[in-house]
Amino acid sequence: MKAAINGVKRADSIAQIVLHIGSVGWFDSIHQAFYQYMTSSNVEFDLIGLSYYTTGFPPGTPPTTQVTFSNFLQLCSLLVNQTNKKIIVSEFSYPSFFIDGMGVNYPGYPFSEEGQAFYIRDFIQQCKADTNIFGIFYFYPDYQPAINQVNGAYGLFNDDLNYKQAMSYIKNTIASNNDNTIVNSPNTIFLSQNFPNPFNPTTKIRYTIPSVGTLLMKFVQLKVYDALGNEIATLVDEYKTSGTYELIWNAENLPSGIYFYQLRAIPSSSFQKGQAGQVFTKTRKMSLLK
Repeated sequence: MKAAINGVKRADSIAQIVLHIGSVGWFDSIHQAFYQYMTSSNVEFDLIGLSYYTTGFPPGTPPTTQVTFSNFLQLCSLLVNQTNKKIIVSEFSYPSFFIDGMGVNYPGYPFSEEGQAFYIRDFIQQCKADTNIFGIFYFYPDYQPAINQVNGAYGLFNDDLNYKQAMSYIKNTIASNNDNTIVNSPNTIFLSQNFPNPFNPTTKIRYTIPSVGTLLMKFVQLKVYDALGNEIATLVDEYKTSGTYELIWNAENLPSGIYFYQLRAIPSSSFQKGQAGQVFTKTRKMSLLK
């Protein structure tokens, strides 16, 4: 574990490490023991990865014990208290039709497209409301029955062109979550991941300059650096009022590679008090691929 993490950090010094136990069933004691051992062995990690399946894992196998939303969130709380790390739901899913040997459905959510959609909607809402949850991933959303009958039951497509009802809930949740990230974060600057990424040759960058107490972020810089730390471009270098801003960067004259963009914001009071060192900084990585 330590060697693997060191290798990842050498390749990407700002990468976050997730430790995820797969295919062990739902035994709280196993998860507790694993993360306790990792911590006592000085294995450095940033997030806890958990799988959540109510119909068995791998998909298509009957569950030994059906774990409720409440059971899962209790385990998340237990592990967060134990390690002081947030939770990534590394994989979850729910079928839209029955496959032999699958087991029983979660009460209230039949094996149908509507049942799948409501299950996904409700689980995502539970996770969004829980401060222990950092993020969630759906297991094989792109699968359809023509690719694999079992995983196709859990996938979110009926065929190459038509997605299932559940996809609408995921799309709406993503849009809502993006809005909430900006609106509900009044005390910290926010720098979004550029889109698209990788890109060629233009990409969109979005950032938010909020109020901090009675202080307004005023002087803002947004710069781009290459992998060696050389400054490539200055995209913003001016005074800004609080708000959300968006710009397009054109890297047409640059070679393919890894670049970093950094947002720096200084509250106006820093100038008034002579505290020019009070700087709020966020950095993200992007890939130019030609």
